[in-house]
Amino acid sequence: MNVRRLTHGLQSILPFAALAALTILPAGLEAAQRYDEAALIDRLLPGERDTLFAIQYLMNPFQQKQYLTLETADERRAWIECLWLGLDPTPATETNEMRIEHWNRVRLARELFGLDKAPGWDKRGEVLIRFGIPTRREENWGNIGYYRVIPVGETWYYGSIGMTVSFQDITQNGEYCLAHEIFGPTSRQIVDFRRGEQFLNMDEIDYIASPDMRRMIGVLIASDFLKERVAVSPNRFLEGTVGRACVYRFDLEEPLPAYFDVTAFRGGPGAVRTEVNFEIPLDAIKCDTVTGGRHVELRVIARDMQMREVVLATDSITTPGPADDPGSPDRLVPGRVICTLEPGYYRLGVEAIDRGSGKRCAFRTTVDLPDFDSRLTVSDILFASRISELEQISRFARGTLEVVPHPVHAYVHGDPLILYFEIYGLDTDRDGLAFYQIRYRIDPIGKRRRGPVLVSAETAVSSLFEMSGFGASQIQRLEIATDNLWKGIFELTVEIMDRRTRESTVQSARFSIVNR
Repeated sequence: MNVRRLTHGLQSILPFAALAALTILPAGLEAAQRYDEAALIDRLLPGERDTLFAIQYLMNPFQQKQYLTLETADERRAWIECLWLGLDPTPATETNEMRIEHWNRVRLARELFGLDKAPGWDKRGEVLIRFGIPTRREENWGNIGYYRVIPVGETWYYGSIGMTVSFQDITQNGEYCLAHEIFGPTSRQIVDFRRGEQFLNMDEIDYIASPDMRRMIGVLIASDFLKERVAVSPNRFLEGTVGRACVYRFDLEEPLPAYFDVTAFRGGPGAVRTEVNFEIPLDAIKCDTVTGGRHVELRVIARDMQMREVVLATDSITTPGPADDPGSPDRLVPGRVICTLEPGYYRLGVEAIDRGSGKRCAFRTTVDLPDFDSRLTVSDILFASRISELEQISRFARGTLEVVPHPVHAYVHGDPLILYFEIYGLDTDRDGLAFYQIRYRIDPIGKRRRGPVLVSAETAVSSLFEMSGFGASQIQRLEIATDNLWKGIFELTVEIMDRRTRESTVQSARFSIVNR
């Protein structure tokens, strides 16, 4: 399985939330063909309508249609619970910080900017629910002149995301509407201030920019160029936020950098040993002021298709403090959490929390765990930073070996590619011996650069050898030289053939080569 970098924020949450919503499909989804949004909203109970109006900013059009076409209140209630589970920024803990913060915003919107009509607040309430309390809020005096009337209004500024929103009470009845808004450019949007040919593409807004980028955006907001644009900018707030979620406090926090992958092995009859492997940069882990060491808590939660909790597993990484640690500050500290699951499809929530700094990161992924019992199969390929004979008790022990995981899957050119896998279901003779063949190859992903030219590259490395051993299950460790490889991404493919039955099975995974 490919390496993943742990992140948190809406970019990693929303795809999972959309998938979570699919766990409960309406029995009469054919009704979606006759979709009448207003009629379906009218049939909701008053409390359900209030809930829908409160969470509408977290739902895309498909999700809203799916929710409204559910037949019963119990189905709709279960659907919303699945939605919140999918949006939980800390999926392996009991507390859903996003849910708490969102409902606090809804309560404030109703109290401060409430209306007696749907959704229950004016545009100020919507912006409050989406983005929270602004950094600065200013009242704008109205003015009645000979040629024009300037209604009273407000201007809100969000320094964390570099956004200014203006409101006006055009009807003078206390219901504020949007006047004009402007978003600052982000790392995805580069504006040429000299030519001014392109301004802000609302579809390219990145709410998950780094805090440093947000501070830059705050400075850009004050530039003369953007001030001129504010004066003539159209009302694009709704256009820029349709289908987008809100921005929350945890989205603005700097996450703990971490890497992980998931590898599956046979765990016994009808069981899969599911390993979530971690690597965290040593210099990213802050020393605990009490113990003087570095401590990172690791959590993994597995849910089934109905979003029911199946397994919650925890472990920790503990390393010495700076004075006692002779390692390089840029080295990666390994860790691992093990879950025993039945074969099937699961959604995993993965978290790492640095106890010294309080920084955390979270990610969600899905796994389809195979049945290793029924046929010739091979486990996932476990990339390792080191494989050696076991000399003392280790959390990375595998029989007589110590296999230290390397989920980054990146190796320095010239250093060996180290990997481990297991083979199951081999046929054996009367003496219990199994005979099998291993063939592997390494193929580049993409083209290779030769000077100014990109050329197609053939298989870089390949080999074949025959093995034998006692038992239907065998373990295999490989160290492959990387001298013939180059900087880039490669795919390793391993094919196992049972020499007695001629049956074959294949496993593959990707890794990268980097320069020193």
